[in-house]
Amino acid sequence: MLHETINHFMPLQHPTKKMINLGFGLIVCIFALMVIISFTEIIALQKKARTITQTDIPTLYVSTSMENLVHQTLGSLRSWMLLKEEHFKDEFQDNWVKIRIAEAQMVQLSRNWNQSTDKFHLDTLHSILDNFEKAQLEILELVHQDGNLPANQLLAEKITPMLLLMTDRVIDLVDLEENKEVSLERKEFLIALFRFRHTLGKALAHIRSFMLTEKEHFIQDFNEAWQANQHYLDVLRTMSNLLSPDGRKIIEDLVRNRETLNVLTRTTFSIRQGEDYNRANYLLRTQVIEMNRQISGILNQMVVSHQRMLQHDNAVMADSIDDFKNKLLATSLIAVLVTIWLGVRIYYKLSAVQITIDQRAVLIDQHIMIAYLDQNGHVKEMTNSLCRALDGVKSDFIGKPSFFFLPDGENDSRYMHISRIIQTGQTWEGEIEITHHNQEKIWLYSKIIPEAANVYGHGYTNILQDITDKKRIEALSITDKLTSLFNRRHFDNILEQQLKHAQRANTMIALCILDIDFFKNYNDCYGHQAGDHALTEVARALRQNLKRTNDFIFRLGGEEFGIIFSNMSAKQISDLLHQIQDSIIALAIKHECSQVHQYLTVSMGCKVCTHARDIQSDTLFLAADNALYQAKKSRNSIVIV
Repeated sequence: MLHETINHFMPLQHPTKKMINLGFGLIVCIFALMVIISFTEIIALQKKARTITQTDIPTLYVSTSMENLVHQTLGSLRSWMLLKEEHFKDEFQDNWVKIRIAEAQMVQLSRNWNQSTDKFHLDTLHSILDNFEKAQLEILELVHQDGNLPANQLLAEKITPMLLLMTDRVIDLVDLEENKEVSLERKEFLIALFRFRHTLGKALAHIRSFMLTEKEHFIQDFNEAWQANQHYLDVLRTMSNLLSPDGRKIIEDLVRNRETLNVLTRTTFSIRQGEDYNRANYLLRTQVIEMNRQISGILNQMVVSHQRMLQHDNAVMADSIDDFKNKLLATSLIAVLVTIWLGVRIYYKLSAVQITIDQRAVLIDQHIMIAYLDQNGHVKEMTNSLCRALDGVKSDFIGKPSFFFLPDGENDSRYMHISRIIQTGQTWEGEIEITHHNQEKIWLYSKIIPEAANVYGHGYTNILQDITDKKRIEALSITDKLTSLFNRRHFDNILEQQLKHAQRANTMIALCILDIDFFKNYNDCYGHQAGDHALTEVARALRQNLKRTNDFIFRLGGEEFGIIFSNMSAKQISDLLHQIQDSIIALAIKHECSQVHQYLTVSMGCKVCTHARDIQSDTLFLAADNALYQAKKSRNSIVIV
């Protein structure tokens, strides 16, 4: 939470009237530009009013194309059934790929459809197409044993190629005419052309259906489709004056091809009558053909629907342009007024927010300790709260090396360690002790966060928190009140900690337990107040002799003390213990009730472990305690094991 606040502690500048006026001017300019662009769009819409069929005409085209492709898949399937030539199977698969592409295009177009019935038809079409494809694939697997028949060969080698040729010529004609201006007559011509192509596909489908089933009604269906095809061809011939010379030539080719196709078709019907067929025909008759009819029906409904929408859109577009002009003008006027009102509101709101920001910035500056450092660790900015904690003012720190506010600066052992951590993009956290000019000590918790960029550029944000009270409470919890030495609770933690450290480094560790001789007699002779004084004097003597940072002294309870050593030889430990023994005698604390000396003396037991990996904390303590037991037998003595 504190880190989220620091990015805002520097107060923002109040917006000036000049800035507000500039902002209003910019808003007005932008709005004027929007109005100009809108009227430009209106002019463009007027030019495109007759061509605003980006949804309906493509839908018509895709629907018709999909219907033709569906018929072609059925034709390819039947050709494959009759002749078992691989290219029919390849055509079948290619047509299904095209159907799925057309289906995806229709889904894309459906986003702009307005009629729910069209979307319902599309959902139905999805389901039927899936079943249609599944049934056709099943037929593919059933016809591998079928024989070739003369009528089949005639259908595959002459009729089907000729129909496909005629279909291709229709596509060529569409390609010739599609880029020309769209007029009502040309729209009628294109629709007749699509219908001509559609009836060709239906005629081929009926031929193939009869070849597969030999049902007479397919001949009747063929004749109806063929008559419809003749009708659309007549329409095309009548409107051929709209075409280019190349287009008229295509119409003539279609007439000739159709006459030839008519003769071939009648011959095929006569050959086919009387032949038997297999189970695949039954499946084709009972499932696939019915699905084909359903798909054709749905697509036809969609074509009719979008033809109506096409006519309606052209009429509505012209009427809506004038309405749009009036609405845009009214909206523009309202928007200008709203913009002015909003600008005034923003100004007053911004002023109020700025006051709040300034107040919060003052609170942060006075109560939160934060410093911004550059990449070299120099102080760029800091709060007055931190200045007070460091016993200085801003001028003492701004622009100078911070050394992360460590007590010994760059000579502090942690300085290089912190630098390495934060230079790799990691956050450093730790505690530092600050000593004021009046020798008052405070503890700060420091967190240094690398910042990719803050208000002062790249560098670090140093957040500090006063934890002096916490440290004092911690010290009280681990300190013996009488002697100010560590207590037994802290002894257990330090012993375990130092032992693990020695085990990792495979270095020596030693534990000494010290006991004042005949201390009960001393209390009986001189009283408990004198006994407490004697304990504090012994503690002072221990501190004077043990000044290394890795030497730890504890009061274990009563008149018993503990000392933990590390990185010392057995001889050094022996010399130090004798030095401690002599310094305690040198205190000259009278002990007339002692049986070994006129002054207060101590007995010491010490366990030295040269290989810390070979011992546990309980074992180490027990060994030192046993050594003390041996020393107390003779009193005023030292036993080292």
